[in-house]
Amino acid sequence: MRETPTGWYYRSRDELLKSIFDGVDLHNAIGDFYFAKMNLENHNETIPQTPLDDVCYSILKQKQKRHRFDKKTKGTTFVRGAEMKLGEHVWQGRMRERPLHEVASSYPHAEFAQGQHYPESHPHHKKHHPLRQKNTITGRSAMTEKLRRFYLPSKPGGESMSFRHKMAEIGKERLEEKKENPAVIGKLRYNVESGKEERHHNFLGPLNDHYLHDIYENNYQRWLENNRDLEKKMIEKYPKPVEHEHALRLMHFEDAADGWEGDQYHGEAFDPKAKMSEQEIQDHLYSGKPESELDPILLKESLGHEGYLYGLEFLNPVDRYRVIQHLHEKGSDHANAQNIELGNNGVISAGRIKRNLAQRFTGEFDRYMRPQHMHGANVKKHYETVDDIPDGEERYIKASLMKAMQEVPFDSENESKTSVYQNLLDEYNELLHEHRDSMDVGTYEEEQEQEGLLHLPVKGMRQGRKIGRLEDAESKLKELKILDENPYEHVDLETMLALMGYNADMTEMDSHPLLDGFDGPLVSMEKIREVIKRAKEMSEIERQQKPIRNHDSFHHVGKNGPDLADIPEDEREHWLTDEENNVIGLAAPFAEDFHHQGGMGRNVLHYLEMMHDSLPKDDDGYSIMGRVERDRFVPNPKTVGLWGRYIPSLYSKETRQHAGHHGITSFWDSANHRHMTKVRNTKNMPFRQKTSLVGGYSNQVRYMSDDERKAYFNGPANRSALSADNYFNANAINALGGIGLKATQSLNNAKHSHRLVTAGGRLHPPHDPMKKNMWLNKKSIGASNILSHSNENRELFRIFQGHKKKKAKDVPLSAEAEDKLEELMHEYDTISNQIMDFEEGSDEYSELNARLHAIEQEEMAIEAEAQLDDKTTFDQITDNAEIKDESDLRAIMSMAQKLKPEFEKADPDAFNPEFPDKFLANTSRLMRDANMALLRLPHSSHGLHTHGYGEVKQEVRSASELLSDDENIVSPHHTIASVLGAAGSEILPTHSQAKVRSLLNLPDDAVHNEMIDRLLEGMDAPVKVLTHGNLLGTGISFAGEEPNTIFTSDDHHGVIDSIFDEHKRTRTPAKVDPTKHNIENGQFADNFRKKYGGHLELMEQLFSPRQQNSYESHGLSRIPLTDFSDKRYKRGKKGNMATGSLKGFAGSLNQAKSRVHDLLIFDPTKATTMEKVVTPSTSVRTAQWTQQPIHPANSNGASVQDMFISGGMDSGYEMTPSVGMEFPGNKTAMAGTNTESQFLHSIPEEIMKALHGEEAVSQVLSSNYQVPSAVTNMNRVDVTGLPANLDPNAISTSDPTETLMVLMNPDALLKEDKGRPPPILPMHRIFSLKDFEALRGFSGDWIVSAFYDGKRMMIIRKGNTLTAYDENNDAIPLSEDDKKQLKAVTEKNYIIDAVRMKDNIHIIDIIDYDDTNISDMTVRERLKVLRGQFDSHEHVLVPGPYDTRMTEDGGLEATVSSLQETHKQLLLRDAKSTYMRGERRHPKWFLLRKNKNVSFIILDVRGKGPYTYRLGAGPLDSEGFGNRGVDYEGKQYLDVGTVKSPKPFKEGDTVSISVSGVKKRNRQGKTIYDVTSSKIVGEADSESPASLETLSLLAKSHPIIHVPYDITLKEDQISIVFEGLDEVIYKSESSHTGNWAHSPKSVMGELSQSDYTLQLAESVRPLWNQAVSLMMKGVDKKDDSIVEEIIPDKKYHTMHSKKDRRQSEKQSAGVIDANDEMNIMKPGMKTMLKTITRIANLTERLDRVAKEKMTGGAGRGGLGIDVGSAIESPRGPTRLTSEESVPDWDMIERPTEDPEEEYDSVTQRRLKQKRGEQSSAYEAESDYEA
Repeated sequence: MRETPTGWYYRSRDELLKSIFDGVDLHNAIGDFYFAKMNLENHNETIPQTPLDDVCYSILKQKQKRHRFDKKTKGTTFVRGAEMKLGEHVWQGRMRERPLHEVASSYPHAEFAQGQHYPESHPHHKKHHPLRQKNTITGRSAMTEKLRRFYLPSKPGGESMSFRHKMAEIGKERLEEKKENPAVIGKLRYNVESGKEERHHNFLGPLNDHYLHDIYENNYQRWLENNRDLEKKMIEKYPKPVEHEHALRLMHFEDAADGWEGDQYHGEAFDPKAKMSEQEIQDHLYSGKPESELDPILLKESLGHEGYLYGLEFLNPVDRYRVIQHLHEKGSDHANAQNIELGNNGVISAGRIKRNLAQRFTGEFDRYMRPQHMHGANVKKHYETVDDIPDGEERYIKASLMKAMQEVPFDSENESKTSVYQNLLDEYNELLHEHRDSMDVGTYEEEQEQEGLLHLPVKGMRQGRKIGRLEDAESKLKELKILDENPYEHVDLETMLALMGYNADMTEMDSHPLLDGFDGPLVSMEKIREVIKRAKEMSEIERQQKPIRNHDSFHHVGKNGPDLADIPEDEREHWLTDEENNVIGLAAPFAEDFHHQGGMGRNVLHYLEMMHDSLPKDDDGYSIMGRVERDRFVPNPKTVGLWGRYIPSLYSKETRQHAGHHGITSFWDSANHRHMTKVRNTKNMPFRQKTSLVGGYSNQVRYMSDDERKAYFNGPANRSALSADNYFNANAINALGGIGLKATQSLNNAKHSHRLVTAGGRLHPPHDPMKKNMWLNKKSIGASNILSHSNENRELFRIFQGHKKKKAKDVPLSAEAEDKLEELMHEYDTISNQIMDFEEGSDEYSELNARLHAIEQEEMAIEAEAQLDDKTTFDQITDNAEIKDESDLRAIMSMAQKLKPEFEKADPDAFNPEFPDKFLANTSRLMRDANMALLRLPHSSHGLHTHGYGEVKQEVRSASELLSDDENIVSPHHTIASVLGAAGSEILPTHSQAKVRSLLNLPDDAVHNEMIDRLLEGMDAPVKVLTHGNLLGTGISFAGEEPNTIFTSDDHHGVIDSIFDEHKRTRTPAKVDPTKHNIENGQFADNFRKKYGGHLELMEQLFSPRQQNSYESHGLSRIPLTDFSDKRYKRGKKGNMATGSLKGFAGSLNQAKSRVHDLLIFDPTKATTMEKVVTPSTSVRTAQWTQQPIHPANSNGASVQDMFISGGMDSGYEMTPSVGMEFPGNKTAMAGTNTESQFLHSIPEEIMKALHGEEAVSQVLSSNYQVPSAVTNMNRVDVTGLPANLDPNAISTSDPTETLMVLMNPDALLKEDKGRPPPILPMHRIFSLKDFEALRGFSGDWIVSAFYDGKRMMIIRKGNTLTAYDENNDAIPLSEDDKKQLKAVTEKNYIIDAVRMKDNIHIIDIIDYDDTNISDMTVRERLKVLRGQFDSHEHVLVPGPYDTRMTEDGGLEATVSSLQETHKQLLLRDAKSTYMRGERRHPKWFLLRKNKNVSFIILDVRGKGPYTYRLGAGPLDSEGFGNRGVDYEGKQYLDVGTVKSPKPFKEGDTVSISVSGVKKRNRQGKTIYDVTSSKIVGEADSESPASLETLSLLAKSHPIIHVPYDITLKEDQISIVFEGLDEVIYKSESSHTGNWAHSPKSVMGELSQSDYTLQLAESVRPLWNQAVSLMMKGVDKKDDSIVEEIIPDKKYHTMHSKKDRRQSEKQSAGVIDANDEMNIMKPGMKTMLKTITRIANLTERLDRVAKEKMTGGAGRGGLGIDVGSAIESPRGPTRLTSEESVPDWDMIERPTEDPEEEYDSVTQRRLKQKRGEQSSAYEAESDYEA
């Protein structure tokens, strides 16, 4: 009986544990456990992990020792798998988990998220999901209409699609059963419990004759049985049987559809006890499980997402629930899960459910990750065969050879338990260690040091030559133990044979490289054959993976089925075809609504994650689909055959194939097998998801190589992809990742989404549309148009679009480039192993090392080539893309004009300008439907054309036409014929191969002999022949070229070799300088190509297909040594290779050596003229850009892109058109009026005028009508005031935890760059100079300057180069005038801190001057540098008295007052502070701005004195403000915030408020305002509160100043913490006006006698108010486990705890510990990890921050006195006794200064008594007790 994988695992684990304890045979036990563990994983089996397993795993994870030969190779920058990782997105954590009984009847749903991006919209929303869209003719959902088309024939007596599916499935499934395809018959596994083998089905599994058509028929017959009266009526009405049958089926379907789309409950509840025995019921109750679990469950009739996907529409709701319950509990793959029990003893197979999902979900899956402008896949699927893999059989068994050696017994006759592997390992240890038997093995550690090999030396065998040079067995053993410390799971056949003592051809070795005492093979050949046989058996599934995938594709492929000719003959009849005879898969009818529109342009793993989050989970966290593990989504092991194809799997780089059931069927990580010297892996599905806008051409050339296309099209022709940026094509799932782990496909998707949004003017609301119809091009961007990202920075937008150069690391790679990188990686690995066989310093070592270096350069070259070139490829791609945009738009507009009359027939007022809402909505829908029509309808229905690429017949001038003029005829072919006739060697058809070789002086090798055979095969008469080189050697000019002496010799290869030998003699040796060596090789190749290549290429041109008429008319032909159009002769080029000498640079020499021996033939009998004549032009086949007929989104012709359909969720506006078009059967267009609101795109004004006329459009746009919501999800701001589209790469991603971080710290997400210091901001703002009384730690000297409200930037001058960047390290463009003036201010290099305000650049500070870092100087010293070394120049202004002044404390008030007369906000800097280079905020810089007095109405009052008032503005003239709109005495006011005051007022009073800032934001299309109030000045002079117009102006001129803070929540309290200053505690409660915080208390307020921190907290109230809202919704939940993980020894500390407060008082005299991280509300896990990453450099900066930090509060700590110590506080003394006691003392020696000398002002102050010591005690009110 064969041992099961789990049995092997448990046995080997127990043996390993015994060996650990008794020390016996430990190394063998480790090896056996390792292989058992790998075998378990390969069988996709899991076991519950226990501490015993952990112990064993820890043994396997011993730290690997480095081997002196095992050099670390340089890894490529290309990293696989970036596209397969889960990222963050706006719907993370928002999906509602549905109970199991709702799964079949509902769609996934994201909870509404106020204040977040996409607050209501999500991909499954009824407004956005294609299946939930309303059909305008029937009023039914698209899902219902899809099912109608599937089950019902289009006409009475017709054949339904469901019947066609049934017949196809019957034939195909039975054929696969006959072929024993594992996809259908499964795989046998031994069941330990039952003691027998069972069939498991991790693929599709058996269908068991369950067909959707039959399920439908059964449902129909039951309905008919209950509606016999209706049947009689229909018979009377329609006497013909086919007619009344059709009518009845329509009625049955409508009844079913009413249930699917309704909300009613099914009449029968599901009773969990129905199939339970009495004992099972009692066991349930006694187990402690809730009794409610046994209550009957009411089920809805509605058909939800999973109900549709699993094909449950014609099962009743109870049976639907049974199916979902079965999948959730039992899965779909196990032997006992194949039959799903239904009611009335019915059953449905799990195989049926699997096929339903494959057919119905694949189109939806593909659309989500497709670019928004690309329709569904139309490049025909590749039908996989064994021919795809050159080393097929060996590739498959490689994965199993090691396991086979473990299983096959060494001595079968004696029933020995010793395996071949173990016996072979024992032989090695015996031969390598003479005293092995006498070893005293005590402990595991000693055994590690003394014992023999733990594993077979696979790696050592591969480096056998070098290991073999070691002197003795002991040295070899030592090296092998290190080299092979970790076991190899896989071994190739050649290495296995070598280990056993055989050569690759299975002959016996004479000597063994590793074993000195070797005297013959260690394993018999018979046993080897047994191992190979067992490996083949074990790899059966892997070897059958292609038939498995081919059958799976029969069900999941849509419109792009394979070519009929590629399908085996016995399968062809079972595949379906469309009306144009294109092969289609069974998914085609279900993919319709997803196929004929653009994609979502997003990471599809997020979609899977959302679906998973909405499903119930089992105890291990698995939903039916799978579960999330860190950044990966993994399949549920019970449902791999159901959902596995959609979940990513990366292939094994060692075996180069996908292992296991999941790896075989997963769509992900398939390899391109075309024209690759090494196929990346065995999963070859290069076209499964490929879309092309020129489908006809892409299908025509998809298998052609570059040379084959060149030959076929008589010149260069584009690949099927046309371009690498996914504009003309897309193949999203084949993108693995890119440079620097870039998600390349996501980058491309984002690029095209933004192109559509910006070019289409989508962010212009429909009532204020973009003027022009298209404007986006590589040269300019319209100044008045709204960009879709980058804050209107046009230069950044152009860079992202590729219109300007960008760094190669940011450029996505094409599929071809990715494949090439994979090839280079494998070559690098191979050479890295080869080089171990040679000594350093040897020629062989140097050559290989140089090649490694060259590969690295080639990798960099691929990255560089990915960077688009402005003048060549870039222009071609972009120019054609722009032409394509214009052509597609023109065609869509033409189609819209054709459809407009249909709209007006359905609704005569559809475009009546008197109804602007309808006019705009119908125009948007018209353009959408016109776009859809071109993607669905055949060309014959509209006759429109667009820009495309394809085959074109072109007139080509002959060489004689090009070279001749009116006076002279030049005929190169006449000259060639004459020379061959006179000097050529005569070859007869009867000549032998040897004779021809002799006459032409050709070498005797296979390559040349094949060429001679081709010559003789085509002869029927004597001909004259010369080699190419000999023809050129005649010295005759054929087309005016100068002769070249290189060709005069008979030995052409010898001459080329001599030229190369001279280069080798003079070039720099690789071991001296590999870089220079490679450069010189490249230069030599280029020079050779220029000097000699042109002559050889000329003859190729003269014999190209374009010149065929000319050379054939003269009886000429050419036979190349290397026939690039025939794969059989590819090796001709290789046969003449400059072996190993130039490696990557050998192309020029090898091509020359090939071409020089090409044969030129003259056959007089075939010549039609021997005269020197001008040959007329000829028509040849070419591939060109041209206008082509528009075809629907299928495999033929050219198609249009999606410009008006997709993207509505991102950039659409909710509107309600009155008409919409449908396209029944994709044959015609019909208008309907069953419409509903939907998200449509804004249409540019120019397009509207073309459709409706200028007068009508002008009337609509001047009507003052506005759409209900004038913002889209893309530019709608969240609670931070930031839209979703700031980052172009994250068009739809926004993490609410990041939102929270930005609310609490404006610098949280800014990018860091150590090489580029950010501009530093003040840590806090103050409201008046009086606030300094609450702060300590300053020198008494101040720099007061204007703080301009403009764009802050750092400007760097380096020589003549000037660059600028902002606080986020993003480049800021400088005009030429800017650069001119910035150069004029000084001649030296510098880094300055500046602000651009309007046309001026104001310099604030300087940190580098003359290449010297001066940031450690004080502000005063830095200003001296600016004033002394810089001069203002035109609009670049240096600080001067007009905006910057120095003062001491005494003159501070007057200085501030003076500057405030002309500047609204000031920057106050301690004159002794340094710049703190690299920090974001300066603790000794302050921002001062005057408050504004504004009138508001009091809406609510809280407290008993002091009071907290809720304030209102208005009244409002519209509704829709939600809870921010407060009713008072019949009017509604906008709630703008609160203010605290001891003055008593009542509701309804109008008061004057001192306002420190106003914040504006959008919510649900309405503009709301938040006001930060400092105090009530008194009763207002005006009776009316401020209007929204007033607040709008203040939001621009008086915005909120954002300072960092933290938040903690506790019951009814909110604490706002300002680090190092204070904590402000609010009460939180609900009232009739909503939830609000009031009655703030400052923790240190009673001691400081200052309300500064209260004002500070109120100034940022709009920010923390929104942050608190997010936290209360669970966005920011304190995760103590994470805190413990990050800070394991940290004791939690909170100001809500009385004990902790007392501890704080004792330690800091009442000052909150500034370093106490536990005062900060910890973000959720993901944000915490991000935060930890962002503060990774905190340690090295801590001292500098501490030195600059001022002290807050007025306790003893606040006075700079360290409790319990007599030293000055290092955190900021109040008494500044000397330079070194200053908080920002930088410890830099200054020879001209005495660090011990007191400041003058300090000397005077020291004599004065400081103010009295204040009590440090603080008792919180009982209200705030924790």
